[in-house]
Amino acid sequence: MMNTVAEKEELLRFLAMNLRDERSQAQLRRYSEAEMASMLAEDEADGAMLRSSRE
Repeated sequence: MMNTVAEKEELLRFLAMNLRDERSQAQLRRYSEAEMASMLAEDEADGAMLRSSRE
């Protein structure tokens, strides 16, 4: 258990530094229209297969 203010501050600095590193590495993935259409078609095909297996 952390008792001192200094230990708590050190933990907060460590967590903040790690959070900054993670945020700087995270990037949104951008999909082209063709990729989106392909993923949508695949999802629709999977859904159709699932629905037909339940009949």
